[in-house]
Amino acid sequence: MEEDLSADMASMEVDAGFADEDGEILVEEEEDDAIADDDDEHIIVESEVPSDAIRDLPPHDDSVYAVAMKEFGDTRIIVTGGGDERAILSTTTTTTTTTIELLGHSDSVTCSGISRRGEFVATGSYDGSVKVWNARGALEKTLEGPGDVEWLEWHPRGEVIVAGARDGTCWLWDAIKGECLRVFVGHDGAVTCGLFTSDGNLVVTGSSDGTVRAWGPKKGVCRHSFASAAGFTRGPVVALHAHPTDPDLVAAAAEDGASVLHLKHKRVVAELDRGEEDTAVAFWGRWVAVGNVLGRLQIWDYTKPARRHDLELSDRAVVALDWHPTQPRLYVAAADGKLRNVDARSGDTLLVFEGATDALLAMAVVYAPTSDLVVAAGDDRIPRLFRADVVEEEGSSSSRFRLVKNNKGYY
Repeated sequence: MEEDLSADMASMEVDAGFADEDGEILVEEEEDDAIADDDDEHIIVESEVPSDAIRDLPPHDDSVYAVAMKEFGDTRIIVTGGGDERAILSTTTTTTTTTIELLGHSDSVTCSGISRRGEFVATGSYDGSVKVWNARGALEKTLEGPGDVEWLEWHPRGEVIVAGARDGTCWLWDAIKGECLRVFVGHDGAVTCGLFTSDGNLVVTGSSDGTVRAWGPKKGVCRHSFASAAGFTRGPVVALHAHPTDPDLVAAAAEDGASVLHLKHKRVVAELDRGEEDTAVAFWGRWVAVGNVLGRLQIWDYTKPARRHDLELSDRAVVALDWHPTQPRLYVAAADGKLRNVDARSGDTLLVFEGATDALLAMAVVYAPTSDLVVAAGDDRIPRLFRADVVEEEGSSSSRFRLVKNNKGYY
């Protein structure tokens, strides 16, 4: 087993000892109706608008800033975090739901993530810490060092966490040992967003200083900095997305436009939506979706570059985007409280989920062959779980897909 892990880690610039061993997902089972906390202190409030949700998840006492969700067989793990200094771990199967409060942060929980095998979850906070919990909700490690934590991400192949902070630093930890591996220093402003490339070999960070930096994790050296002098954006960078199959490509959204960056060649491949205050960006093959503060969604072919669609979806800002891995459609979360699924070929809105009574701030999606599962949350404090059944309609003049809302059950 150790030899296999060593071979797996050899291709990335992180030591092999950072990987975890194989393990099972641990779940404490309760009855399916045990959605609220054990002490029933937090009561789910009835929505003031008709809801398309399958169910409301345990509420927070303040805005919800973080949502993460992953599926492992018939088990789905959801982690939410909010301004009430709490994170909530929900584990749901076909017959049971387990809800555990993750307590210990002393400021807003701003980000959350789930490890590749589901054995661990992580939460980051403005208290300057990242906490690692096991699947039973027990605290394993507290990772300290940065200032207010803005975001975190698990490594795609190892139990390593990277996180960025308001103090301009980015930190890399071994999540199992609790050891700091590297501190990336160089930004002149808050590190507002970041990620691992799709192969896990580089860390890429975006900052309010208007730059994007690519780092080698092994030595902590900045490989390249994209700045306005190189034709890059001049505004604060607010979102990044790694191309799912090409580790050399990263898309960046900033307050004055979006760009596609080539890390290996150290150049700007395409400038998109220049002059607009963009809020979200995401790749799908040669297409890039860009959302902005005006509620518009643009679909670009970055290889030309050419804009395929310019859609006015909402009168409030787009806050999150998520593409289906194989179908040309994506979910769009907006500050008007609605979730939309958009066909990127035709520009049609295939489905609208309603239920939130205030702005959405975070979204996570799990796709299955015949259905989508979406969790969204925001200022109304209640994370909601939505399901859409997918019907393919080959030959249709308007769309190749028809989505049907399903709020009758979990599956």
